[in-house]
Amino acid sequence: MIATHHAQARMRQRAIDQNSLALVCTYGTEVRGGYLMTRRDAAALDGIAFARASQLVGFIAAVDGDCVKTAYRARPKQARRMLRRRRDNH
Repeated sequence: MIATHHAQARMRQRAIDQNSLALVCTYGTEVRGGYLMTRRDAAALDGIAFARASQLVGFIAAVDGDCVKTAYRARPKQARRMLRRRRDNH
């Protein structure tokens, strides 16, 4: 995925590397506007990927097509709301 200049700046500020972003976009749960790494997503992985994914629980990558617009850690209430909206729409 291609990260915008804004996304790259935010990732540097929040100490998020490209590998973490790829992990979230590949294995995270798709929500409106991007991907969210949940505990269930992290538990489905093995070994080193599990260790890294468990650190990324609650991480959101806001995506538009194949372009990452921004990346941030959601507050628990915000993550629950995003998951609830996902279920309501499907």
